[in-house]
Amino acid sequence: MLETTSKTTRREDAGKKNKIYSHLGIGEYFLYDPRGDWLRPRLQGYRLVNGKYAAIPPAADGSILSQELGIRFVLEDGDLVMFDARSGERLLSQEELARKLEDELATLRDAAKKPNGERRKNGK
Repeated sequence: MLETTSKTTRREDAGKKNKIYSHLGIGEYFLYDPRGDWLRPRLQGYRLVNGKYAAIPPAADGSILSQELGIRFVLEDGDLVMFDARSGERLLSQEELARKLEDELATLRDAAKKPNGERRKNGK
Protein backbone atom coordinates (compact mmCIF):
# COMPACT_ATOMS: atom_id res chain seq x y z
CA MET A 1 0.00 0.00 0.00
CA LEU A 2 1.39 3.41 -0.96
CA GLU A 3 -0.02 6.55 0.60
CA THR A 4 0.80 9.93 -0.84
CA THR A 5 0.56 11.97 2.29
CA SER A 6 0.30 15.65 3.11
CA LYS A 7 -0.02 17.94 6.06
CA THR A 8 -3.80 17.50 6.04
CA THR A 9 -3.79 13.67 5.74
CA ARG A 10 -0.70 12.81 7.78
CA ARG A 11 -2.44 11.84 11.01
CA GLU A 12 -4.85 9.53 9.22
CA ASP A 13 -2.11 8.05 6.98
CA ALA A 14 0.26 7.28 9.85
CA GLY A 15 -2.37 6.43 12.45
CA LYS A 16 -5.83 5.21 11.46
CA LYS A 17 -4.86 3.72 8.10
CA ASN A 18 -1.80 2.06 9.62
CA LYS A 19 -4.04 0.21 12.07
CA ILE A 20 -6.57 -0.72 9.37
CA TYR A 21 -3.88 -2.04 7.02
CA SER A 22 -2.21 -4.11 9.74
CA HIS A 23 -5.60 -5.53 10.76
CA LEU A 24 -6.21 -6.51 7.11
CA GLY A 25 -2.78 -8.12 6.91
CA ILE A 26 -1.35 -5.75 4.29
CA GLY A 27 2.28 -6.88 4.21
CA GLU A 28 3.90 -3.58 3.31
CA TYR A 29 2.92 0.04 3.74
CA PHE A 30 4.69 3.06 2.23
CA LEU A 31 4.37 6.78 2.89
CA TYR A 32 5.49 9.44 0.43
CA ASP A 33 5.42 13.17 1.13
CA PRO A 34 5.79 14.84 -2.31
CA ARG A 35 6.15 18.37 -0.92
CA GLY A 36 8.34 17.50 2.04
CA ASP A 37 5.94 19.24 4.40
CA TRP A 38 6.21 16.90 7.35
CA LEU A 39 7.71 13.49 6.62
CA ARG A 40 11.46 13.04 7.15
CA PRO A 41 12.67 11.26 5.13
CA ARG A 42 10.06 12.00 2.49
CA LEU A 43 9.78 8.31 1.60
CA GLN A 44 9.24 5.68 4.27
CA GLY A 45 8.38 2.01 4.18
CA TYR A 46 7.03 -0.41 6.74
CA ARG A 47 6.74 -4.19 6.74
CA LEU A 48 4.24 -6.17 8.79
CA VAL A 49 6.08 -8.24 11.42
CA ASN A 50 4.09 -10.18 14.02
CA GLY A 51 1.01 -8.03 13.41
CA LYS A 52 2.80 -4.67 13.68
CA TYR A 53 4.63 -2.50 11.17
CA ALA A 54 8.42 -2.25 11.43
CA ALA A 55 10.37 0.35 9.45
CA ILE A 56 12.07 -0.92 6.30
CA PRO A 57 15.64 0.38 6.41
CA PRO A 58 16.43 2.37 3.26
CA ALA A 59 19.41 1.48 1.07
CA ALA A 60 22.46 3.75 1.00
CA ASP A 61 20.87 5.76 -1.85
CA GLY A 62 17.66 6.23 0.16
CA SER A 63 15.66 3.80 -1.95
CA ILE A 64 13.27 1.33 -0.38
CA LEU A 65 12.62 -2.16 -1.70
CA SER A 66 9.14 -3.64 -1.68
CA GLN A 67 9.68 -7.38 -1.43
CA GLU A 68 6.00 -8.05 -2.09
CA LEU A 69 5.77 -5.94 -5.24
CA GLY A 70 9.30 -6.46 -6.51
CA ILE A 71 9.63 -2.69 -6.87
CA ARG A 72 12.36 -0.36 -5.68
CA PHE A 73 11.03 3.08 -4.74
CA VAL A 74 13.48 5.93 -5.35
CA LEU A 75 13.30 9.69 -4.95
CA GLU A 76 14.75 11.56 -7.94
CA ASP A 77 14.75 15.32 -7.41
CA GLY A 78 11.92 14.83 -4.92
CA ASP A 79 9.76 12.84 -7.35
CA LEU A 80 8.86 9.24 -6.62
CA VAL A 81 10.20 6.87 -9.26
CA MET A 82 9.79 3.10 -9.34
CA PHE A 83 12.11 0.44 -10.72
CA ASP A 84 11.57 -3.25 -11.33
CA ALA A 85 13.75 -4.83 -8.63
CA ARG A 86 14.87 -7.73 -10.83
CA SER A 87 15.57 -6.04 -14.14
CA GLY A 88 16.40 -2.57 -12.84
CA GLU A 89 14.07 -1.17 -15.52
CA ARG A 90 12.44 2.14 -14.69
CA LEU A 91 8.65 1.88 -14.59
CA LEU A 92 6.79 4.64 -16.37
CA SER A 93 4.44 6.97 -14.51
CA GLN A 94 0.89 7.32 -15.80
CA GLU A 95 1.83 10.58 -17.51
CA GLU A 96 4.92 9.07 -19.14
CA LEU A 97 2.98 6.02 -20.29
CA ALA A 98 0.20 8.19 -21.74
CA ARG A 99 2.80 10.28 -23.62
CA LYS A 100 4.51 7.16 -24.97
CA LEU A 101 1.20 5.77 -26.20
CA GLU A 102 0.31 9.12 -27.82
CA ASP A 103 3.66 9.12 -29.64
CA GLU A 104 3.17 5.54 -30.85
CA LEU A 105 -0.36 6.35 -32.02
CA ALA A 106 0.91 9.38 -33.94
CA THR A 107 3.56 7.20 -35.61
CA LEU A 108 0.93 4.65 -36.63
CA ARG A 109 -1.35 7.37 -37.99
CA ASP A 110 1.50 8.83 -40.03
CA ALA A 111 2.35 5.38 -41.41
CA ALA A 112 -1.30 4.78 -42.35
CA LYS A 113 -1.37 8.01 -44.39
CA LYS A 114 1.54 6.91 -46.60
CA PRO A 115 0.73 5.10 -49.87
CA ASN A 116 1.33 1.33 -49.72
CA GLY A 117 4.28 1.47 -52.08
CA GLU A 118 6.12 4.04 -49.95
CA ARG A 119 5.68 1.97 -46.79
CA ARG A 120 7.02 -1.15 -48.49
CA LYS A 121 9.98 0.65 -50.01
CA ASN A 122 11.07 1.98 -46.58
CA GLY A 123 10.42 -1.36 -44.93
CA LYS A 124 7.67 0.07 -42.74
